[in-house]
This record gives sequence, C-alpha cells and structure tokens, in this order.
Amino acid sequence: MSDNTSSVSGLFHAQAARTPDLKAVVDGKVELSYRQLSAYAARLSRRLLALGIGRGDLVGLRAGHSADTIVAMLGILGAGAAYVPLEGRLPAERVRRMAADARVRAVLTVPPLDWGLSDLPTLTYSLRDPDATVGSAVPPPVEVTGDDLLYVPYTSGSTGRPKGVEVPHRSVPGFYIDEDYGPWRPGLRAMCHSAMSWDGHVFEVYPVLTTGGTLVIHRGDDGSDPLAVADAAQRAGADMLMLPTQAFNTVAAERPGLLAGLRCLVIGGEVASRDHLGKVLANQPDLTIVNVYGPVECTCLAIAHQITAADLALPAIPIGRSIGDRTVHLLDEEHRPVPDGVVGEVYIGGPAVARGYLGQPGLTAERFGPDPFGPDPGGRLYRTGDLARRVAGVYDFVGRADDQVKLRGFRIELGEIDIQLRAHPAVTDAATVALAEDNGLRLVSYVVPDGPHVTSLREHLRRVLPEAMVPAAVVGLDAFPLTHSGKLDRQALPAPPVTAAGGGDRPASSTEKNLAGLWQALLGLDEVAREDDFFVLGGHSLLATRLALRVREAFAVPITVRDIYDQPLLRELALLVDERRATSAAA
Repeated sequence: MSDNTSSVSGLFHAQAARTPDLKAVVDGKVELSYRQLSAYAARLSRRLLALGIGRGDLVGLRAGHSADTIVAMLGILGAGAAYVPLEGRLPAERVRRMAADARVRAVLTVPPLDWGLSDLPTLTYSLRDPDATVGSAVPPPVEVTGDDLLYVPYTSGSTGRPKGVEVPHRSVPGFYIDEDYGPWRPGLRAMCHSAMSWDGHVFEVYPVLTTGGTLVIHRGDDGSDPLAVADAAQRAGADMLMLPTQAFNTVAAERPGLLAGLRCLVIGGEVASRDHLGKVLANQPDLTIVNVYGPVECTCLAIAHQITAADLALPAIPIGRSIGDRTVHLLDEEHRPVPDGVVGEVYIGGPAVARGYLGQPGLTAERFGPDPFGPDPGGRLYRTGDLARRVAGVYDFVGRADDQVKLRGFRIELGEIDIQLRAHPAVTDAATVALAEDNGLRLVSYVVPDGPHVTSLREHLRRVLPEAMVPAAVVGLDAFPLTHSGKLDRQALPAPPVTAAGGGDRPASSTEKNLAGLWQALLGLDEVAREDDFFVLGGHSLLATRLALRVREAFAVPITVRDIYDQPLLRELALLVDERRATSAAA
C-alpha cells in the first residue's frame, strides 16, 4: 500500500538502508551504490541547509542527465526544498522568466551547464568536487512530509505565461507502489533519459530508486532521438524504458529490433497506433507494453493498460483503468457522472492532485475544485480538459475539450504561441492551428502583419519558446476569415504553402544532391533548394530523428538530431557532413 505521508527522499534513504550495496546509478563509467548515492545526497542536503536553504524553499536546478544530477535532486529534496527544472535546451529568456516567476532562492548548476547571471546565488555541484565527500553522510534530521513540495515543472500557458505546477511528495508513490503493471524491484535496470521539464523523469527516477533498482543514465544531445535512446537501452541491458507514443512509433517503424531485450515498455502522451504496436508485438510477443495516461498536474499517470494482441482489433487502443490511489471521473458540463459509453470530461482526484499553479490563484480555481466523490472532505479534483468514454471500467481517450494539443509528447497551449507572436511589432493578430498530416501534427501560425516582414517571426519565437512550440510555418494574411458571428473561422484558413526558403537554387555538390533526396523522401517533396530549411518545409523532431539515421547510413558520419536543429538549411547540413567525413578520413 502506498505511503502518501512520507517524502520521496525519505523513501529513497530507507531503501538505501535496506540495500546499501546494490547498484543505484550507472552513468557511463561512474557507478554508485545505494550507500554511496545516499551519502552524496545527504552531504549536499547539509550543504544547502548551511547556506540557509531549507524546507519550503524553491531551488532552480540547471542540469542535464548525469549521476551528479540525481544526487542534486535528492540533495535538494533532503534539505526540505523543492527543485524547479531550468533545462539547458530551453531559450535563455524563458528560463529567466521561470526562475523569476518561481522566486527561487538559489540556482544549483551541474557542469557543463551554468547560470551565467549574477541575479541569484549560484551553487555548482559535481561528484568530482572535493566538497562532495566532505561532511556527514547521514541524512539531516529535516522533517519532510508528503504535503511538502517535490518539484515545480513549468508547462505551456494559454495566457502567454508558463504555468508552474506545485507537485507535492504525496503525488508520487501512489502510481507504482503495489502496482503490477511495471516490474519495479531490486535489480531492475531502467533508463533515465526524459527531459526534467516534464514528469517523465519522475516516472523514470523515483520508482526505481525507492524499490532497489538500477537507474541507467542516457547522456548526450541525442536525448530527443528515440532511436539513440532505444539503442542505448539495448546496449545497457535495460529491462524498462519509457517513450512518448510518437517516439515509440519512430522506433517501431525504423528499428523495432532495438526494443529486443526489454521486459517492459511504457508509452503515453498521445493516441497509440495499432499498426506500430502490432509490428512490435508480432516480433516480440513477450514484451509488456503499457499504455498510460495522466497530466503533470496529477504526476505521471492516473490510468494504465497493458496492451494485448486482442486490443489491436478494437476501434481504439484503451488507455486503461485507474491505478493506485488515483480516482478518475467522467463528468458532463453540469459536473454530473456520465454513464458507460457516453463521452465525458476527465477529472482526477486523490493524493496525486497537485496543489495548484504557483502564484496563479485564478487559474488554479479554474482547474482545481472540490472533490464531491472522495472520502476526504478537503479532497480536490483536477479538471483535465480531456474527453474520454468508459466501458466496463476501461477508458478510451476521445480528444480535447479546448485548443490544447499534445505534440510528440509535449503539452502545448496554442494560445501561448499566439501571444508571443502578437508581442512582435510586425504582428497585429495571430492564430495557431495544429494540422493533421501524414507525418503527424504540424503547427502553423497565421498572422495579420503590420508590415511585410513575416520571415523573421520564427526566429523571434525561437528566442522565447521551446523548440517543440515553434511552428513549422508562419503564414501572413491581409485579414483573418470570420464566421457570421464575427469569430475566427479556423476551417477557412488557407493551407500553408510549401516554398523554398531561399531563392530556389538547386543543390550543387554531390553531398547536397544526396541530402536533397533524403529530404524529399521524408517530407514528400518533388524538389528541395539549397537554402531550404528542413523545419520550414514540414520537418519536426521525429522526422529529424529519421533524417539523422538516414544521413548516418548514407554518409557513414556521426550526425545527431541536435546537428539538424543547429544546421537546418540543406547547404549548412551538407557542409557539416563534408566536414565530418574529412575528419573521419584524417583520423
């Protein structure tokens, strides 16, 4: 039975006391036992307390994937503080706004990332620092309960201001303790690769480290490349892996053999594909694939379903039944329960529900309300905005009740993109839509410009929004089409034109010509120009994953997804390929 009164850090240190010599973290050549990890975390907790950082404080965590980061997380929690993920891949301006909004007491950095500003106290942490081994290895006597904050992730906000979700410790244990959909136990090897800005990292880290398993760290800039992640999992002998659904689809389509050796694969975030699931299950019938559902406001998941071959014949793959201490309700517009088979909005209750949105009481009141169905008079329900139907206790996802979208695992409020566009002096109005295409959803923004300069708007958005929120195209219009009632007629917006980004000059070198062929095959285009931008032409992160694979196969050079983001023009990418070929030849 889950313990919602204990802290996650307390559960970890208790596990370390039970299994001190088991391997807790593997990060390349760095391996930490539970005894060592507990000691490092305890020393960092005491160091933070000595600096005046303690219970109830928020600490910005500027770190990538490493054993050092795991220590940093546990050290912050052991001091009674909570961490605010400030990822290195986010635009600097957005990270600064998040830190200011959260009013973090300090920023803890893990090299090679730094803070680079003098506005806040900064502490750098490394296992190689002499201070890491100085002081008592006993966890400090700080009372941390299930109601204390664990972390504050920021999600997209429809008002243009990202929302900080106040997630307490009690939200975590109930989704895995005494649950049999996942193989958590001593000796389990599970991958850690998910971005800290969403709750995938919570799913990966804490269930493993509170049950005696081994966390295998996936480093590098290719964390957004699911093929690289799956390959790393296979090479590490991992038993368990979590992938966003679209990332799983990419692995299933391109390299399904990379999933061989896994015992459990967890997918979620978008509607599951029967074709991709069928392909994997046909080749690996013993692999347990679990389809999960849950918003960050209720930590990781509230519903789960182990997929079987019989599910492939259903109209939709179920998201499953409620799990652990999560309660799930389907309600109509009058907040009344709907009968089986009828679509209703998903509301979630129980200890999983977050406190609310940091510093936004109005928005908190909109989404978090009293729970009239639970045993606790003070219990609350979270209104997800998702629609589902239930048949015999099993839930099927239907869609959204608003304009929020899930894009390749990222939750996106389209309104936030529009607000950032309207902030540009060249734009008087904006509207963003998610278009369904063969390669998945594609974000397209339409603007009514106050002038002819529309081409620079994507660069403007890159400076203030995460990559996943930057639209593939920005289309200028003289005026928006309107309905008879004067509202925006989204159905009447024109299809975005596919045009060359720079003059239409044909590929010149053999490398450019071969790359152009790869682009054309992936993007479904008849021709590509030298100055074309892969992402403007319809590319996105998962297509970039496939492109990186094809470039590696065609040219025998190491090209990553990050390289494609950094060199998105055909001409630029061709130069990079030629440089790497020359380097390989000279080695």
